[in-house]
Amino acid sequence: MRFLVTTLAVATLLGGSPSARAGFLVVESWETPAGNSPIFTFPSPWVGAGPQNGYYYSQIIQPSAGEFSSVNPLPAPADGNQHLRLGRNYSVSRLTGAAIQANTDYTLSVAIGNNNYQNFAYAGGTQQTFWSIQLWADTSGLGTFDGSVDTFIGQQYGTSGTATLPVPGNWALNTFTFNSATTPSLVGKELVILLGNGEPFFSVSNYDNVTLSTPDAVAAVPLPPSVLLLAAGLAGLPLLGGVRTRRGFRVP
Repeated sequence: MRFLVTTLAVATLLGGSPSARAGFLVVESWETPAGNSPIFTFPSPWVGAGPQNGYYYSQIIQPSAGEFSSVNPLPAPADGNQHLRLGRNYSVSRLTGAAIQANTDYTLSVAIGNNNYQNFAYAGGTQQTFWSIQLWADTSGLGTFDGSVDTFIGQQYGTSGTATLPVPGNWALNTFTFNSATTPSLVGKELVILLGNGEPFFSVSNYDNVTLSTPDAVAAVPLPPSVLLLAAGLAGLPLLGGVRTRRGFRVP
């Protein structure tokens, strides 16, 4: 009940409805920065890691007609006009600002695209089946993400046999769910999202409509100090620190 009161109070002060904000800790559809040319700067707090490789640069891109069944906007479950494209051995990651709570489900959901022009058979799949969506915990105590020292939680990936692979020209929603009851030692640690293309030679992957959700959560967006103080007073809960980022990756 105390959490519900806090949710209602914060949503009211922000001028938004609780139902519109509840459940989502992270929402990203790559619509900013906007532009008709490829964009090599990822929106904060996302951080890229890996080499930029020739034709398949890692970038935010507005695809041209013919790449997907529709563009401007892209077909569901993608969202908007732009999406993230990752080349070989490249990843983007971000800390979420969300501390893991006990006995709670966290669901990472990402739309994966199959570009009509990048669908060649390759290494037992196609160029576009080497994607991975991952959750990590910031257990280093540094308040940053580093895949060499932080804790890998789990993933869904294109060659897993359980992934939903989109048909050419379309998108498919893939999810990974983590229940914190399975790893009590991670309670209190900050969740990290990583999207990666782990194939080392000739692959590309497409991502859009990234969400991290949990029942009854409130979006982790910056709030005015007066609102934060009021929310803390109502709930008697500690405040989370700012979002910080660092590189990292795990190959399926």
